[in-house]
Amino acid sequence: MTNNFSLSTEIENTQDHYADLQISDLWNVGSIPNGGYLMAHCAKAMATQLEHKDPISVTAYYLDKTDNAQARLEFEPLRAGKSVSTISARLMQEGEERIRFTAAFSDLSRTKGENYIGQKTPDIADFSACLPVAEIAPHLRMYEQFNMRFDPACCGWNKGDFREKAEMNAWLEFKDQSKFDVYSLLMVPDMLPPVIFTRYGANGWVPTIEMTVNVRAIPECSRLQLRARTRYMTQGLLEEDVEIWDDKGNILVLSRQLAKLRLKS
Repeated sequence: MTNNFSLSTEIENTQDHYADLQISDLWNVGSIPNGGYLMAHCAKAMATQLEHKDPISVTAYYLDKTDNAQARLEFEPLRAGKSVSTISARLMQEGEERIRFTAAFSDLSRTKGENYIGQKTPDIADFSACLPVAEIAPHLRMYEQFNMRFDPACCGWNKGDFREKAEMNAWLEFKDQSKFDVYSLLMVPDMLPPVIFTRYGANGWVPTIEMTVNVRAIPECSRLQLRARTRYMTQGLLEEDVEIWDDKGNILVLSRQLAKLRLKS
């Protein structure tokens, strides 16, 4: 079965130095495409230029608003190594650069080495005991694509019950329960409501300045566990760290983004 993520990240035309993309509105936050969706879509296009197909680290600088329209991704391959290929790319619309990417790709099926897990899986209630996103956050188009459920312990902020720690734990699956792949994993860290809302409520806007997503393993599941934290905010600038685990306790993704809290006056 082809799910909406696959359909909305199709690559229309690929040449040596560019690819043409159609930016879908299925993953919108209001009228703006979600930054994680844009990263995932562009990573699929970057992979067409490389021998290695699995994104292991993607960094995006969000320079300007991207529209739900035709876009061109311009490539600059940087290095093709034996186990890792690196590439830079620019997402262009109407002659203006909207996002700048730098990424490393590898072959995760052939990656070998030692393992060390310094954290336990998220402390989250069973899926059936968690609260649907519709009861927690304002309606967004991108949430229509998922079954997303939040641990009740981190959900009081939508009713004015703010927490000392800025942390969210959640379950996530596609509504059609299709499995995640390495590209859809890039999108997931940006799907949660801003975790700083647990301290301030949904009283503003939290635009992303920069986001880096590291993929550690190929997913083999349709349901993910998410843990998001913000530990520091200075002059409105904050980090948001997200961990993504599979349902067997394997770490799949670590991400960090820099964002700015803009409270309503």
